[in-house]
Amino acid sequence: MSSTDERGFQLAYKKLSQHLCQQNLTKICLSEFSKLTNDVERVKYMLQLREVQEILKSSPLSTEKSYAKALKLKTDGNNYFQKKNLAQALSSYNEAIRLTPVSDNEGLLAVCFANRSAVFYSMNRHEDCLMDIDLSINHGYPLDMQYKLLARRAKCLQYCSDTNLLSSCVEAALHSLELSGLDEKRRSIIQEDISKLSIKSQAVDRQQAISSCSPSIGPLNQQYPALSSSAGVCESNEYGRYIRAQSNINVGDVVLTETPYCSVTLPESYFTHCSSCQARTDKLYPCRSCADVIFCSQVCEEVSWQQWHRFECKYSLSLKFVDINMGHLALRTALKVGHGALSDVLKGNLNQPDVVKYYESIYILEGHDKDRSCKDLLWRTAAAVMLAQLCDVTEWSGSSEDGLVTLAAFTLRHMQIFPCNAHEISQVIYDESQPSQSALVEVGAGIYSTLSLFNHSCDPSVVRIFHEGNTCVMKAISPIKELEQIYDNYGCLHATHSLEDRREKLSSQYYFHCCCASCMQNWNLYSQLSFSDTPLYKCTDCGSMIIPPYSGNCDDCGALFDRVAVDKMLTKAKKGFDQVLTDLFTKSYRDYDIAKSTKAIQAYSQLVNSLVFRPAKTLNDSQEALKHIYSLQGNVLIKSSTA
Repeated sequence: MSSTDERGFQLAYKKLSQHLCQQNLTKICLSEFSKLTNDVERVKYMLQLREVQEILKSSPLSTEKSYAKALKLKTDGNNYFQKKNLAQALSSYNEAIRLTPVSDNEGLLAVCFANRSAVFYSMNRHEDCLMDIDLSINHGYPLDMQYKLLARRAKCLQYCSDTNLLSSCVEAALHSLELSGLDEKRRSIIQEDISKLSIKSQAVDRQQAISSCSPSIGPLNQQYPALSSSAGVCESNEYGRYIRAQSNINVGDVVLTETPYCSVTLPESYFTHCSSCQARTDKLYPCRSCADVIFCSQVCEEVSWQQWHRFECKYSLSLKFVDINMGHLALRTALKVGHGALSDVLKGNLNQPDVVKYYESIYILEGHDKDRSCKDLLWRTAAAVMLAQLCDVTEWSGSSEDGLVTLAAFTLRHMQIFPCNAHEISQVIYDESQPSQSALVEVGAGIYSTLSLFNHSCDPSVVRIFHEGNTCVMKAISPIKELEQIYDNYGCLHATHSLEDRREKLSSQYYFHCCCASCMQNWNLYSQLSFSDTPLYKCTDCGSMIIPPYSGNCDDCGALFDRVAVDKMLTKAKKGFDQVLTDLFTKSYRDYDIAKSTKAIQAYSQLVNSLVFRPAKTLNDSQEALKHIYSLQGNVLIKSSTA
């Protein structure tokens, strides 16, 4: 492995800088580079610099599969299974599957899938067992032994309600038994066991029953189908393109459900999460060539191979060591679009049919190239050139002479766009013994065309939750009135970050000066708020602010404001809310009624928002509770107390 692969781009860039200094070219390069006006010119300039290609280029590097290692792991799995250590057996079989050569494996892959199906059956994971049985047969499990798999399939189907399906599977198992070559006595015993199979009620493993399926979004926006019909896209000189409510939105309403145009898995999650959809999986499907990534299904592997992984595969380990922010995502997006489509874009044919669907909405996102320093652009150009050489450019471009320049130029464009527009993909690590210590961790990153249009507020009205891997769901955490802008948050909250820190971070990464209400009014941090503070009340009729001393009638609509009644209402509601929170952070996930508690927290939040203005501790608490309970309905990994 080269030093570039081990320590990433920073070392390669340091070598490039040293080379320029030694040749007294730094000032000349920056002066010449500053005159370049587009990414193609920048890439061509970088490639013309002496020794640059040699400094930034890496050789193909990936982990080869190994029949011998896979065979040993399969044997280890068998031993663990015999000792009823199912977790270790599953882990060993997964590793064996990852390392087994897809071709010329003497049937080992089929056996590993078959043996893993036995583990899943013992875990009462019948759907997973059935999928592995199919994979084993499709990969050539021996005909004279298939009766074992078909009998196991029939046993799984006992827990479905389709008696005809079970009957046909029993018949298939009995027919396969006749081809087994077993002696008559042994065959007769097995035949009797199979014939007795009948429908049973299913004993469900509670952990497997927990689902991260995306919630229903309701009627869709016809022009932007990732959005609910309650939201739409607007444009103005002040805000650019942004998302606005087209009707009143209540707490808990789903505003957006979107899968990314392209996504990547973070290196630390390579062997736990699908390289295509970022779903966590313990039933991995292997890459057909390398052992550096995993997939959650054969479908994900095939889609990935067709769109981008066949170009990355030989360099998969090199890409793992490249420490460039959003670099891999930038490269993969260009690979997915394709050389022909990107060539059309360079010619100005953005709306041609062969330009991949939805890429236009990514391509036109703001990259702030005019706001970046010459040194920043030089750094990104060098990184893009290196990244473009970490894949099979010849195959990607069809041996086109401009393949490297095109790939590097669009990778460079994406490296400018994505830091301001891409999003992390996350998962909750739920500690069953200490629910309050559960944490949100990043497992990947993706570029979402509609999600990227939401503007920032330090007091957001929606929260992002990830389901089924990389599907982003946006839910309202405060009521949003018709025609109001819908605000996301870019990592700076008024409750936890000072005004100075928020504006500095937003300005340095996103190139704007935040003017949300919490910034303009310099709201207090959460730690500076108190439940004993007298809140700013809303009129219960028109929603206008009630001016102290909070007695008499509303100045706007004339309605009587009864502060005593409002305080009693808030006190009673908070008591119920506090009990829900106590249960949420003390009871086990398995024993907790998530749906009931979600409704209770939403109702409390809706009530408090109708009676009190921000900033208020009660509002912050209700929003944080909503974020937490919504996250438990998305991507969740349970750390069992018995593990």
